[in-house]
Amino acid sequence: MAAKRIILEMGSGNDLHGGDYTKAAIRAVQDALHHSSLTFLRSFGLDSKEMRVEVTMARSSPKKSTPRRSRRPCHTAR
Repeated sequence: MAAKRIILEMGSGNDLHGGDYTKAAIRAVQDALHHSSLTFLRSFGLDSKEMRVEVTMARSSPKKSTPRRSRRPCHTAR
């Protein structure tokens, strides 16, 4: 079955005191995931473990963050 976009969610994150851009990016991904209400998965008989999450990030200083490390929350979110 081909993948279909079912939901689009945006999040924001910051690290005011530490200035860690990667930590801010991780918080933004977590923010977006936590704002998503995916109760329809059960209604359609879909397994949430088969869900694929794609993340597109916009950062004010791309060279100051580590995108690969920012992917971590997607693998552990439920």
